[in-house]
Amino acid sequence: MSLRNNKLLVFLRRNKILLFLVTATVLVIFVAVVWTFISPSYNRVLVNLGNRIAPSSVTLELEERNIYFHHDALEGRSTAWIFSWALHFGLVLVIALIGATPGLRLKQRLKFIALAFALLFVIHVTAIWVMARLMASSVVMNKNPWFNLLVTVGCDLFPVVIWGIFSFKYWFPQGLARERVLPAPGSHRQKTKKSK
Repeated sequence: MSLRNNKLLVFLRRNKILLFLVTATVLVIFVAVVWTFISPSYNRVLVNLGNRIAPSSVTLELEERNIYFHHDALEGRSTAWIFSWALHFGLVLVIALIGATPGLRLKQRLKFIALAFALLFVIHVTAIWVMARLMASSVVMNKNPWFNLLVTVGCDLFPVVIWGIFSFKYWFPQGLARERVLPAPGSHRQKTKKSK
């Protein structure tokens, strides 16, 4: 049994991408479970901040896992909502991706996670502000391509971009080190000519 486990460990060490994918999957599940306990407080922060920055005719409310936007106008009240996990999934994903990236020290991982969290918090607040502004201008939310693009890119794809920027040099440390050490083409010839 231990021989089989050793072979598996050797195989995973040699296959960095496979090890990364397995680790990232496990971390997504773990972070998602932990986040279920944190997300109600995070949603309350978003709703409280959203009510401060939204136009006066728009009110935000938190009901279960949905953030509701109520717009009071002369024609009556209209309501739109965001399923909070649509915002949170990118946050869970980027934490798992940073946690699974090979070659990072614990201090660097925690620094990257904190920075990614701060960036995504700004994106979440921006998405809520944009939705509140669109509600105030009586735009039908589900037919607005700009808002759908903002949510898709900002909340789902941007976390992957953040992780890619933070982790690129940790995926290819040898390649980057070689580029720094190797002299520019022709520089060796110039030095030998001067020494003569």
